[in-house]
Amino acid sequence: MILILASVGAGLLAPVASLGLSNGTIPRWAFILGVTIPGVASGLIGAFLGVAVQREQKKAAGAGGRRCWSCGYALHGLGDAGSCPECGVPFRLADLREKWGVPDGG
Repeated sequence: MILILASVGAGLLAPVASLGLSNGTIPRWAFILGVTIPGVASGLIGAFLGVAVQREQKKAAGAGGRRCWSCGYALHGLGDAGSCPECGVPFRLADLREKWGVPDGG
């Protein structure tokens, strides 16, 4: 979250900081657009991805860590080790819980 805010902040503050840096070779408005838009856009993309990751982590926590790390398939009813029936990636429950950040008892 801090990196997202820093990215958006840098995108918004860079034009202000650059007011004294322009040597006149490019118009100031072009520099401002070239810095502000990518900075804000990368912050918004990061925020969107952060929300998606948090949503998947909540789903995994609710399932006790029994979600495939590769495709997100719910692994209920399967043993503590095996292969995902959806994508075929092998799994171990202990590894999944560690990756999803779910306590062993969860």
